[in-house]
Amino acid sequence: MSFLLSGGLLVVFADVFLFQHDSSIYWAYFVLFCCLLISIIIGLLLVKLKQLGIIMCGAAGGFFLCVMMNYLVFWRIQSQPSWLFFYNMLLFFTVLGAIMAYEFKDHIIIVSTSFIGSYITVRSLSLIFGGFPNEF
Repeated sequence: MSFLLSGGLLVVFADVFLFQHDSSIYWAYFVLFCCLLISIIIGLLLVKLKQLGIIMCGAAGGFFLCVMMNYLVFWRIQSQPSWLFFYNMLLFFTVLGAIMAYEFKDHIIIVSTSFIGSYITVRSLSLIFGGFPNEF
């Protein structure tokens, strides 16, 4: 989980700021090394603060549940502006996932990691094969 969090943020940072000027392979290795280093540090912190890790896992599960529900149900609901309803529901599901993870630790960890894994699998396949709309 910490690898995905730190890796995603670092890749976005590297893509926006670093790869515009120099796209050599050394920058890719630098990003990979920093990603591994940051994820190890975050992983060690989450081992020490186990309850925070469980809450973060539940919040991430709620986030990905909301993204999936947006494709299934929420896209039919109209609001002005159009992104307002999605972001409000995203906030609601993230907070709900964090609260439920605090109460039902074992079950929420299993469910949220399955949501995260299924989202990452489908999203990566959609990037490879194309034709799948971006959710944001």
